[in-house]
Amino acid sequence: MKELTGFKGLSALLANRNPGVEDALKGSDGHITALPYFRGAEIFVVNTQHLAKINAKPPTTWGEFLAQSREIKAKVIAQPPYSPYWINYAFLMWHQFAAETASEGGGELFDAKAAPQLVNNSAAYSTLQRWKTLYQESLVPKDIFTTDYGGVTNIFGGGKSSFSMRYQAQVVGWRDPSQSPAAPHITNVIIPGSTGKTHSFGAYWMMAAATQSPENAWTLLNYLGGAGKDGSYYVPTQLVAITLGLSSGYKSVDSDPEVLASWGKWADVSVLKQQLANTVSLGPVVNQTWYPNFATQACSTLQQIVLGQTSIQAGLKSMSDAATSAAAG
Repeated sequence: MKELTGFKGLSALLANRNPGVEDALKGSDGHITALPYFRGAEIFVVNTQHLAKINAKPPTTWGEFLAQSREIKAKVIAQPPYSPYWINYAFLMWHQFAAETASEGGGELFDAKAAPQLVNNSAAYSTLQRWKTLYQESLVPKDIFTTDYGGVTNIFGGGKSSFSMRYQAQVVGWRDPSQSPAAPHITNVIIPGSTGKTHSFGAYWMMAAATQSPENAWTLLNYLGGAGKDGSYYVPTQLVAITLGLSSGYKSVDSDPEVLASWGKWADVSVLKQQLANTVSLGPVVNQTWYPNFATQACSTLQQIVLGQTSIQAGLKSMSDAATSAAAG
């Protein structure tokens, strides 16, 4: 990847970034090497019809979440109460682990140098202990690890579960009556937990270090992931924010009245804005060449922990050692 410092307009883009976005645009050397394609966040959603049947409001702590899940199961309101994306596809189980860990105050799973902070992370440990409880008590589908993305999506969208969590583009689908029978009863809420933080992640536009025409490459890069020559942020606004329902990573776009009006068609915007402002990213580690393989392996390790095939501490150490080894080359 080519360092972007020095290209015309970069400083203005960085000044307009949402909090926390710049760290994800940097390599481990601290230099800017990317522009945002989109910024997503794990959004907690509930079925209000199910909660009304137990006379409950959305849970604000994971203890409340567990209690409500048990009551919902006992009263046969939803089987299962929670349908998380505990699958390997697109690192989804890893993303959900990062979100729930952040919600309990352990969001720094990697430091600014991309070194893992997994071992002795109390929030990571408590998250995995809760996951084991959910699985053991059949509060999540027993075949959750082998269910594909669409299958998990349809469990919640079909009104068969009471809680789920996924990024904004999926909430758009859940709130669409043509895709989701439960659409009228689905709403986004702040993720349970002591901090109310969730995991933010994204995709990025980058320039190859070997490009023969860096200025032309920057023009395209700035159009797709920035303001463009005319300063309009056309792609981040029209494609990313309005069409896909995702955060662009830029303050001016994500506060645009047209964007907020479009978000209001599928979300409680005040809650969504509050959640998007309270996120934790993994930082520069996501731009390391070894990160995709690590995240894939991490999903498998997380599944083994939940299944009881390895202990929580051993699993966290295994993931930490894998990241350290991969970074060392």
